[in-house]
Amino acid sequence: YKYLNPICESLSANDIVQKGPGAIFFTTVFIETRDQVWRCDAADASAKRAACSAQKGTHQETDGCGCKSQRTVYPIGVEEIDVVFSHAFRTTPEAGTLHGSSDRTADHGGGRLD
Repeated sequence: YKYLNPICESLSANDIVQKGPGAIFFTTVFIETRDQVWRCDAADASAKRAACSAQKGTHQETDGCGCKSQRTVYPIGVEEIDVVFSHAFRTTPEAGTLHGSSDRTADHGGGRLD
């Protein structure tokens, strides 16, 4: 991979965290590739070509004009995200009607049982 045009960007937790069965993934970096295409004879073609150069893209002229650019994005604050696990249970009267819950966070340093 080529980490070109690095930038730090503020993203929502929904964009950074992926949850799946048995795993949590935190995105710490991603490569964004952008392909733009326009007609070479368009009135704003020269402005688009200049914008392509400004964003360090590669100008292309094959079946039309276009720009391919890439940037490396580092989400801000990933290392500050807290991971919290919670558990709760309740049984039926046949099992003795037990219930409880627990939370464990860095702030609490332990758990609680209700």
